[in-house]
Amino acid sequence: MLVRNLLICAVTSIATATAVAGPEWTEGSNDGGSTAATARKVSSAGAPLMPVTSTSGTTSAALIGGDQVDMLEIYISDPGTFRFTPSFTTQWNACLYLFRKSVSASGGVWASPLLAIDNQSSSQVVPSFNNSNGAMSIMMANFNEQFTPGAYYIAICGSGDECLSGKLKLFDAIPGSIGLQSRRYNLPLTSWFGDGQTGGWKFNPTGMAFIYANACGDAEHVTLDSVRQINTVNATSAGEPMPTGCGNYIIGKDVWYKIVSPCAGAITISTCGTVTFDSMIAVYSGDCGALVPIACNDDAVGCSAHSSSLTFTPDPCGATEFLVRIGSWGSSVGGTGTVSFTCVALASSADLNGDGLINGEDLGMLLGQWGTAP
Repeated sequence: MLVRNLLICAVTSIATATAVAGPEWTEGSNDGGSTAATARKVSSAGAPLMPVTSTSGTTSAALIGGDQVDMLEIYISDPGTFRFTPSFTTQWNACLYLFRKSVSASGGVWASPLLAIDNQSSSQVVPSFNNSNGAMSIMMANFNEQFTPGAYYIAICGSGDECLSGKLKLFDAIPGSIGLQSRRYNLPLTSWFGDGQTGGWKFNPTGMAFIYANACGDAEHVTLDSVRQINTVNATSAGEPMPTGCGNYIIGKDVWYKIVSPCAGAITISTCGTVTFDSMIAVYSGDCGALVPIACNDDAVGCSAHSSSLTFTPDPCGATEFLVRIGSWGSSVGGTGTVSFTCVALASSADLNGDGLINGEDLGMLLGQWGTAP
């Protein structure tokens, strides 16, 4: 029974990881959400205001737990040159919505509607935002909004999907419309209605920068078996609790990553010989504001210039997402470099066919023995 449970946990947690780094951003396996509370942040620990050159992802059928709308939190650094132009690998009838990120005095966050577009023209059904000619700024000025640098949300969805505040449609008749459309009501987005098409999407923006991952809530999402950029030169310090393994020292000038792919083994996070500063690494489970310290490393054995490397083994049936904080020892200056995130397979009694892998073949063997006496 123990082997059976271990294999179920391990096999269901296997995912194929791909490297995502630099000016390109991909949704990956972690859904873009559909509201301000669930939107994916286009963030990076690479450097403040690093330009984004490509964003990509996929929407899928609106079944239970479906992914029909992808909503991204973005930072528009230069509204005057802002463009969000399509580069789809497949053609489907998509639409775009733009919202301003609004924050109340008490800290509440909501998405305020601004503009939407379904079709660029009667022959171009893939949408595009383009303010290089000032069209977006002019339309916003018509309802007393200024297109300024700051935080916004972009929603990618099918042409039949419409955004609501309660039961009110925030825009008039978006499906089938041509050109930019302005909002009908300035009310917070609460939900979506409709059954639009779905598919893969890719947009190439200009005038848009990564949100700097200098806070836990802005963590850059990473998949395992990838290498990411790190730049802590202009980072500030978070002051979160320190896990054991780093003595009484604190981490200064830190940036954050969030591991979003599971590992049937041990996870290694390393800046060993790949950064220009005295690095420290801390790992947490839980959510921002309620972090549970797991492990920490200051100076790893064999790593030059006081760089770090840390390995921990997740519970195969426990958490599959972890927050990683990397910064400088104490109040040391920051620096630049790369950090690697690796899944290291461990020998396991769940490897029933003895090939060193825990995968579908082992699951097949398990199912073939299901119900037999141990």
